[in-house]
Amino acid sequence: MQRVAANHRRMLRRKVQPLEPLADVFESEAPSPDAHAEAVEVVEVIERFCDSLAGDVRAVFVLACSKACPRRRSPRPPVSR
Repeated sequence: MQRVAANHRRMLRRKVQPLEPLADVFESEAPSPDAHAEAVEVVEVIERFCDSLAGDVRAVFVLACSKACPRRRSPRPPVSR
């Protein structure tokens, strides 16, 4: 009987304390493992495609892709004169 009363008091203490949602705590801006795997697969497909192109056509394709894709901002190296 004593154990039943102790368990009941313990249960009441647990129920009084409100639970906090965990969703905000674990949000990450890093890509998910699935997104990373998909990106790796896309890169492999593009590399195979580029390998099948002739040299000049490959250069034009890569140049067009580099101009069309947004780049990350990075500091420019100083220009030496």
